[in-house]
Amino acid sequence: MSEEGQRVEASLDRIRKFSKVVGAILRVSFVLVLLYWLAFTALSIVSMTFSVDFGIETTESIYVLLVLLGIGFIMAILLKIGSDVFKDVALGESPFTLVQARRFKAVSLIVLVYVLLEALLSPGCMALLQMSGIDVGYVFVDYASSPSISINIGALLVAAVFFSLSLVFEYGLLMQELSDETL
Repeated sequence: MSEEGQRVEASLDRIRKFSKVVGAILRVSFVLVLLYWLAFTALSIVSMTFSVDFGIETTESIYVLLVLLGIGFIMAILLKIGSDVFKDVALGESPFTLVQARRFKAVSLIVLVYVLLEALLSPGCMALLQMSGIDVGYVFVDYASSPSISINIGALLVAAVFFSLSLVFEYGLLMQELSDETL
């Protein structure tokens, strides 16, 4: 094998190893997010039904619970798609496949749904993330004097980038097929 071929093989090997590690981290994160949201949901339902205080932060509102479950579901789906992308690469499959392009397109649509969900929630609530107590959620506020709708531009850009990547991958795949046909 030539020196250039050896460098390509070494590079592919590093990519596979990296993908294996990242894929494993994303799979573990996916399971942890599912377990967290299941526990949070169960504790919140028991707390609402029986007025039990578990000494941890739960919600007393069905609406807030549904919102948090929706956000958790979105996070879980994104982690699952990400782990699948890296798992395929770790197994030696090319990242430039129609499956990967569809996954990127799905990520862009899911992030867009998140942006829309966040915009719909913004007139009556505000996103809250407190690091000292590790509180994540939404706080309901009164915007009667100056209502506004919040649009997450960063998430919109992420959706646009992933949609663009899906188009680039589809184009690359078509070019590869065209090249294979001409040979």
